Amino acid sequence: MQRKYYIFTGLLALLLIGSLIVNIMLYIKNQQLTDARSEDFRIYPSPLPADELLRINEAQALFDRAYDASNSYAVKDVNALITLIQHAWQWDKNAMLYYDEIRNTALLYNAHNAKEGELPFSEFMKHYRNQLVDLYGNQLVEPTIFQHPDFQGYFYDKMAELKYPRFTYGWGMAIGAGGYDSNGLAKPTSDDNLEKSIYYLRDAIENGYHDYETLTARMLFQSGQHFKYDQTKDYPFPAKEQINKLTDIRQNINDQQIRSAIDYTELMAQHGSLLGMLRVSEAYYYGVGRETDWVTSYAWALLMDLTYYEMLKHQDTIDWDKKQAKVLMAYQASMIDHLEKELNSSQKQASLHMLSRLREMIVSWDYKAWLQQVDDFNPIP
Repeated sequence: MQRKYYIFTGLLALLLIGSLIVNIMLYIKNQQLTDARSEDFRIYPSPLPADELLRINEAQALFDRAYDASNSYAVKDVNALITLIQHAWQWDKNAMLYYDEIRNTALLYNAHNAKEGELPFSEFMKHYRNQLVDLYGNQLVEPTIFQHPDFQGYFYDKMAELKYPRFTYGWGMAIGAGGYDSNGLAKPTSDDNLEKSIYYLRDAIENGYHDYETLTARMLFQSGQHFKYDQTKDYPFPAKEQINKLTDIRQNINDQQIRSAIDYTELMAQHGSLLGMLRVSEAYYYGVGRETDWVTSYAWALLMDLTYYEMLKHQDTIDWDKKQAKVLMAYQASMIDHLEKELNSSQKQASLHMLSRLREMIVSWDYKAWLQQVDDFNPIP
């Protein structure tokens, strides 16, 4: 009987100990969840003076100078990195995204393959942490938000909601295209994502960006892209078949939106865009977003020829996509062939007169430089 008693009390003790361990583990887990929920992931305004906040291009240039994000993942310029981190840790939004990229990619640094003189980010933080101070010499602390498990998604979303141009542009670019299938064909995108992309891209353009090319692709085509196929690959079929035509525009778009999209492509054309000129020529050719007018369509197509010649003449000094140009010019040639058969000599002469006026409106032949430019504006704290 006594033996049974000892066995019973032993089992009871084990059960109590097991229950205690489970409760302790649950307590620890709940405490961790509570701590995670109590982390301060709010967005704060920067305490830096407005005139010291980094503009978009300034933050990019500082990042490029400070850190090698593609090869060695090492620090290139100590002073530049100190400045970048000082801005990022003081809630300068244009600097924060680049600092997060450094935090993430620094883990890829391979000390075994390091070249002489290279400085990994971890060593930089050991040696220069004391120089990360504010305007008054106070030690700075990394904001808790960088510990967010999905910092980039969370931060991008919040910044886009708050209308920071760098982030509205990035968000508009990210959500408006569905990628490609195994054959390189662009996949369709939902109307909801296209409209969100258009909303964010419009806001970015209103605040200095020039990417009407992507905006008009989102407005006009279900894939959110001007080209039917991935332009980084080669295809066995004719180049002119690789581009979406204005006869392929998406169904859920009204006449006013189409006219606005063609207005934007005309602005692209004024800055030397072959694509912009093609879209305007197409608009008059098919009567999409413009009244059908083959004389005007022909004039814009001829302007493409002139622009292409200028690009070839200055190809050593301007940056342009030769492969993409080949596709555009192939499609344009098919339109010109038809127009030249349909127009009489007086109509062709009228197109030539119009061409001389169109040429005068060209601001620059270097479209890509204008596309990548961001107009100056005061950053938001």
